[in-house]
This record gives sequence, structure tokens and C-alpha cells, in this order.
Amino acid sequence: MNDRKVKRKLAAIVSTDVKGYSRLMSDDDVETVKSLKASNYCL
Repeated sequence: MNDRKVKRKLAAIVSTDVKGYSRLMSDDDVETVKSLKASNYCL
């Protein structure tokens, strides 16, 4: 067995679902995108 140290990382994938995304986009696409970007920043 090799004696060199192995550095491992655990990666998590986060998926979000936005309720009413299509309706929000049709109502005001610019504000919806701004809101989603702000939410992604918080995550």
C-alpha cells in the first residue's frame, strides 16, 4: 500500500425547486431572475 497521504473532499449538490416558477417568469422575468440570484447567494 502506498504511504502518501490522500486528501479527500466531500461535495454536496444542492437542488432547489421554485414553486410557481413559470408563473413568476411570465409575470415579471427580470425580478424573478433577480430574486433567484439573491436566493442562490444565501445558499
